[in-house]
Amino acid sequence: MLRKLVFEYMYLRHPRWDTGITPPEVVDFVQNHPPGNALELGCGSGTNAIYLAQNGWKVTAVDFSFLAISRAKRKSARLPCSIKWICADASNLTMIQETFNLILDIGCFHGLNPIQKQKYIQQLDRFLSAGGTYLLYGFIDTGLSSAAITDKDIMELQKILKLDSSSYGVDGMHKSAWFRFIKQYMKIE
Repeated sequence: MLRKLVFEYMYLRHPRWDTGITPPEVVDFVQNHPPGNALELGCGSGTNAIYLAQNGWKVTAVDFSFLAISRAKRKSARLPCSIKWICADASNLTMIQETFNLILDIGCFHGLNPIQKQKYIQQLDRFLSAGGTYLLYGFIDTGLSSAAITDKDIMELQKILKLDSSSYGVDGMHKSAWFRFIKQYMKIE
C-alpha cells in the first residue's frame, strides 16, 4: 500500500523514468516484427503502449498507478489507435484472458517483491503465445537496492522461456539490462 502511494505521489509530478521516449530496443523490435497482440506491464503514462499501437499493434497496457493510467488515457484520447488501459497490480491480472505475441516490461518486474515476482512469472506462461517475445528491462541486482532483477529471477524465467539475448548497461547510478525471452513451441512427439 505504501509503495502504491509513493508511485501516485511521483505521478503528481513528473517521475524521472517517464521520459516520453520509446527505447531503441523497442523501436528495433517493432521495425523487425509484424504487428500482433501486445501486453505492456508497468506502462506508466503510456509512451510505449502508444508507440506500439501507432505501429499497428493491438495493445493492452497495465499499471497499478491510477494517476499514470489517467495520464496515459489523456495522451491517447485523440490518437487514431485503440489501447485497452487497465489499472491493476501486474502480478494479479485475472481479468486478462487473451494471449500476446509481445509482452513488454520496462521497469515493472524489478520492483516487485519475491511473492509478486513468482505470480508474475506464472502469468507470463499463460499470457505469452508460442513463439512470442518477452522484452524485459530493469535494474540488475548489485546488493545495493531491493528493486532489481536477480540471477534467481532469470533462472525462474528460463524454466518457462528461452533467453534469446541480453544487453547490459547503466541507467543513472544503477546497473541495468535488457533481456529478450522467447516462448518456444511445444514439441509434439
